[in-house]
Amino acid sequence: MWKSADDTARAKVREVEIELRAQVKRNFDLGLRPSHLDTHMGVVYRRPELLKVYVKVAVDYDLKPMLVRPSSKIARRVVVEKKVIVPERLILEAEKLGVPLLDELYTEIPGRSYQEKVKGFRFILADLRPRTVNQVIVHLGLNTEELGAIIRGERYIERYLDYKLVTFSKGM
Repeated sequence: MWKSADDTARAKVREVEIELRAQVKRNFDLGLRPSHLDTHMGVVYRRPELLKVYVKVAVDYDLKPMLVRPSSKIARRVVVEKKVIVPERLILEAEKLGVPLLDELYTEIPGRSYQEKVKGFRFILADLRPRTVNQVIVHLGLNTEELGAIIRGERYIERYLDYKLVTFSKGM
């Protein structure tokens, strides 16, 4: 296991493909029918050859890859903040294959309390435009010692707040 997204982005392309296929196959073997293939922290955007294999695996298994339009807010932010080049040509090639592109991707619901999460989610909903394809990522977790050990500090509680938000649970 790589320690960070930066380390993972340096993985061998063939190994990434083998791992992606193994994870998809494992889901199918368990009887699950995933709808899309995640980029896991956008790692596949860090190298064009990783993005190519990611799209190939998604198409091979009839899954939707998470591809954002180069004009999206997230694409513009990633280019500036993380200095990741969004490979427009590859994304537009994928669109020609019939792969839907996300007009917007929200990678988290802002807020450190339940009330702030509700407010953040309402802000996202108000930002959605008609006739666009959007994805909101929620990071779900239960308020357990195990999650606290995996995610150090108080940030782990945000996963529990996401869980409460999508299950409409108000109690702690």
